[in-house]
Amino acid sequence: MKRDANYTGNKGGEATKAERLAHCERVAWTCPYCGTDLRSVRVAIDHVKPQYAGGKKGPNNQVACCLSCNSSKQAKSLQAFAEAKGDAEIVKRVKRATARKLDVARAKSLLSK
Repeated sequence: MKRDANYTGNKGGEATKAERLAHCERVAWTCPYCGTDLRSVRVAIDHVKPQYAGGKKGPNNQVACCLSCNSSKQAKSLQAFAEAKGDAEIVKRVKRATARKLDVARAKSLLSK
């Protein structure tokens, strides 16, 4: 898996503040699963392809979402979750989001102001 050059690759599990901010910016502060404004709820970083199914850690397999959707999705595949929610557009929204650059450097700059 190719990572963005400025991705820290946090191996410990929890994303840094800058990584979390970068993930939220990448989805324009909107949960790609339900459309909730992420500024008004607790945010989770979801593994799009569950780790048990071979999903990797890193920006290509992670997306910011609301904690409610993260809890509902659990270890479901993206397709299975979209079908369960009755929203086929979820897959497209998530793929668009993960295709965007995760700009951790910009997030660090914003946090330092």
